[in-house]
Amino acid sequence: ELAEGVGYLGKKYGVEDWAAEVKGLEIPMHDARGFASLACAYATHPRGACHLPHQIYLIEMGKVIKEYNIASDDRFSNEGKGELTAKVQNFTELYNAVIMCAFMPVNPTQLADMLKYTTGFDYDVQKIFVIGERIFTLKRLYNIKCGITSKDDRLPKVVLQPLEGGSEKHVPDVEKQVKEYYEFRKWVNGVPSKEKLSELGLEWAE
Repeated sequence: ELAEGVGYLGKKYGVEDWAAEVKGLEIPMHDARGFASLACAYATHPRGACHLPHQIYLIEMGKVIKEYNIASDDRFSNEGKGELTAKVQNFTELYNAVIMCAFMPVNPTQLADMLKYTTGFDYDVQKIFVIGERIFTLKRLYNIKCGITSKDDRLPKVVLQPLEGGSEKHVPDVEKQVKEYYEFRKWVNGVPSKEKLSELGLEWAE
């Protein structure tokens, strides 16, 4: 039974609120109570609570991606974290697409230049951003076909309890962040809108 994961055990024994997982993937050590935007990142990622693709916690610690106006001046604030999450996801989707280590300190300008010089195609920072968004949206559409809905874009109660110490009393507002995230992505109740699919050339995937 343990091999089925925390989510399975939580449902079987009626303790889902205390199963530290999202979409079946256990939550790692990076805590959304210390970096608010991780709440939205964990809730909305196709795999669930995966810190690896996002670099969100690095943004909350002061990293800036100037090409996309990505920055955070308050790691505990919920303001703007839905949009922030979506932007970071769009960029970091490219890491897997080009088979690059998630911890490479590469900015969008450098990545666009790398692609341009190795492929001969005219990539720029905006083009790779849209490519990342297209990949991420396709993953969302696949998840929807697998039965995953907006109800799965949440965090369990166990990681929404205030802690004592450094991040005391700071609990992320997941619903607020996800609502802003959907609006920024033009997703209706978690489903990519026809307008967005048309914009990305993904009408065929609906």
